[in-house]
Amino acid sequence: MDKIIVAYETLQQACRSLHATTKRFIAAQEDAQTDKLLQEAWRDSVITRFQLCYELLWKYGKHYLLVYLQADVSSPKKVFQELHAKKIISREDADNLMDIVEVRNLTTHIYDEAYAEQAAQEIIEYLRFLETILKKLAPEKAA
Repeated sequence: MDKIIVAYETLQQACRSLHATTKRFIAAQEDAQTDKLLQEAWRDSVITRFQLCYELLWKYGKHYLLVYLQADVSSPKKVFQELHAKKIISREDADNLMDIVEVRNLTTHIYDEAYAEQAAQEIIEYLRFLETILKKLAPEKAA
C-alpha cells in the first residue's frame, strides 16, 4: 500500500482512538460514582492521545504537501500555513490549527493540573474540527 495512504489510515485510527477516549472521559466526569483518580486518568489519556494525533497530523500534512504539491516544509506551523497557502484548508482552519499547536505545546512542556482540565475541554471541542481537516486532507482528494 502507498506510504501516504498508510499514514492517513494511521492518523484516522489515532483520531478514532482519541474520540473513544474522550467519550469515556466525559462519561467519567458525569458519573458521580467515578473516582477522582480515574477521572484524572481518563483526562490524561485524552491529552496523550491528542498529542499523538497532533504529531501524526502535522507529519501527514508535511508528507501530503511533498507528495501532491512538491512543497517541502519542516515544522508544524509551516505545514499548516502552507496547506492554507495552497488552498487545501481555509484561513479559519489554519488559525484553528495554530491554536491546536499552542495547546499541544502547553500540554507537552508544562504540567499544571488546572491547565490539564482546561486543555481536555479544549481538545473535546477540537474533535469535530479534526474530523473536518481529515476529510480535506484525504489522499484521494489530491489525486
